[in-house]
Formats: sequence, C-alpha cells, structure tokens
Amino acid sequence: MFDELLLLVVDAQERLFDKIYQKENLKKRLHFVIDVANDLGIQIAFTEQYPEKLGETCSHLRKLAPKSPRFSKKTFSALACPEFLDWFEERSFRHILIIGLETPICIYQTVLDFIDKDLECTLLTDAMGSRSQRDADTVLKTLRGASCHCLPSETVFYSMLRSSDHPLFKSFNEKVKKLY
Repeated sequence: MFDELLLLVVDAQERLFDKIYQKENLKKRLHFVIDVANDLGIQIAFTEQYPEKLGETCSHLRKLAPKSPRFSKKTFSALACPEFLDWFEERSFRHILIIGLETPICIYQTVLDFIDKDLECTLLTDAMGSRSQRDADTVLKTLRGASCHCLPSETVFYSMLRSSDHPLFKSFNEKVKKLY
C-alpha cells in the first residue's frame, strides 16, 4: 500500500543524543514512529554518521527494524553517501518521511537534496532532534518555504489510516496513548 514511501531514520546514534534537547522524549517518539511504520509496511532505512567514531544506531531502534538497511556515512546529506544513493535509486520511492538527528545539519542537507531530485519530503517534527531548539525552528521554517511538509507523526499516521475503521486503528491508538 505504501510501496513508494520510505521512512529514513537519520543518525539516531546514542552518542549523538548526549546534547540533544529533550532527548528522552525524542527517543520515545523515534521508537513510536519506527514501530508504526513497521505496522503499516513502510520501508525503513537508517543512516549512521561516522559510526566508527560515533557508534551505531541506538539498539532499541535497530531491534524494531532488524532487516532494514543501515548506511554508514561521513557526509551530512544521506544522498551524498554513495551506498545510500545507489540503494535509493534502485527503488521507486516518491515520498520520504524523515526522522532523527540533527535537524540543522544532516536532516537539513538531506531534505534539500531530496527536493533537488523533485521528491516529496515530510519531516515528522516530533521525531527530530537538535542541540538548539531555536536553530531547529529556523531550519523548519526554511524547509517549509522550500516545499517540505513539516508535521507531527500522529497527524501523518492518522492521515494514512483515514478512518477509525482501518484494521490497524485500534492498535495505533493504543500506541498513541502510551506516548502521553
């Protein structure tokens, strides 16, 4: 149903969380988004910024999507990573949901590269982190102006379900309640 949709988890590495604003809430939101994406059958991919130095994606997130590819990168944009770009171009994704770290750096540059390829991007704003909330807000404002959708994850997922008649609605709703 969502074959042309990719959830890209950008650099959700434990070591990078050290200075992130409201990091515990962010970790909970990342877990929620990946869990729901799995339920909906959305393809998931992870990037890792220089994992030899900064470590791998948080283990609790990797466990949610153990078969999803992970791409090691030293570039800030995921699309500037040759391995990710090759993998991505072999598929027919038309819309990318993006979560992870860090909004003013890797997420910003990745989104601009996707937009340059005429692809639609939606940033799940409650599942993105930054050291500075002010910087993140500035970047989100800029990306909105560049035609990127910036929405909370619940808004996006409820839109995908479309109705309380959806077979996954009840389990999704239970997951939402656990967030609060």
